[in-house]
Amino acid sequence: MEKKNQGAIKNLISLLLIIATIAIGFSVFKTVSNEKRENDKVVISSDSSDDDDDYSYSSSSSSSSSYSSSSSSSSYSYSYSSSSSVSREYRNALETAKSYLRYSAFSEKGLYEQLTSEYGEQYPADAAQYAIDNCGADWNAEALESAKNYLEMDPMSDAELFDQLTSEYGEQFTPEQAQYAIDNLPK
Repeated sequence: MEKKNQGAIKNLISLLLIIATIAIGFSVFKTVSNEKRENDKVVISSDSSDDDDDYSYSSSSSSSSSYSSSSSSSSYSYSYSSSSSVSREYRNALETAKSYLRYSAFSEKGLYEQLTSEYGEQYPADAAQYAIDNCGADWNAEALESAKNYLEMDPMSDAELFDQLTSEYGEQFTPEQAQYAIDNLPK
């Protein structure tokens, strides 16, 4: 019986060593992979002939990142240069903010809440504010894009759209940004 227990213990120790080796190997692989990505330049662009939108994204973590989008109704451009004086958490918050802005329209307040929310990204307030201050977003253009999205889903009056864009339960744009959006919607 004692030999069976010793054999089981040896098997358990062997299994734990294998798991630890895999975990260490994965950690090293991830670190090397991240370092390689930081040194690579990535350029993604799209120019679709059946669409009025043009997008391009360029990133090189060791020097700079930029994003631009243009369409018949609006144009965006985001860029930033990294420096060793900016903490990793600030850089990550900034990249997260830019990622959100690439795929959806956000107000400044809405993006800040997404970055700091316990149900969202959970960045500290100072890192989220750094991201907001440095993402290069045109908040008027974001409000216009949000207004277009609402009208595609559900036709509504200008007054109802204004309320939705400025509501604390809606998009949280400023009244000026919401009015800009309404004034610049296609007729």
